[in-house]
Amino acid sequence: MVNNSRVCEAYLKREKGLYNAYLLGRNGEPFVKDEVYVELDHLMRKSTISTTLITNKDGCIHLGKLSGVKAIKVSNSKVNTRWTLPCQETKFNAQYVHPRSLTLLEGEDLVLPISLAAGFTKPTREIVTLIRSLNNSVIEDCFSKVKIELVGDAESGYH
Repeated sequence: MVNNSRVCEAYLKREKGLYNAYLLGRNGEPFVKDEVYVELDHLMRKSTISTTLITNKDGCIHLGKLSGVKAIKVSNSKVNTRWTLPCQETKFNAQYVHPRSLTLLEGEDLVLPISLAAGFTKPTREIVTLIRSLNNSVIEDCFSKVKIELVGDAESGYH
């Protein structure tokens, strides 16, 4: 339901399996370069994941697949909106569960197993998220550092 006293509203849209949040005015005009505080409630975390993001030229914030995310909240001086996502707990728990946090030395490699059964041969934002955080705040998107390598052979079950 749209609140007519507001100049701006937040909308959540799922497009091609990926979530996007939009900040739009009464006539559908985008709110460009607006800072938005985003909070994610994840099935595997007790505390929320939070960061500040900026809308693009379409008033959009690309949130991605959001596997395991139960709820999203976006807020700034114009909006304060929370959405609950369909329960993904059963599907999420069937996937690999990796440690919540790791400490690595600079230049050290991190190796985690993934299933190649679905044909994943290169990293995409739909299957991999790698971030560096400090005190529950995202400080770096490390996706560009991700690579998928076949270790062993596919028939042996080692990937």
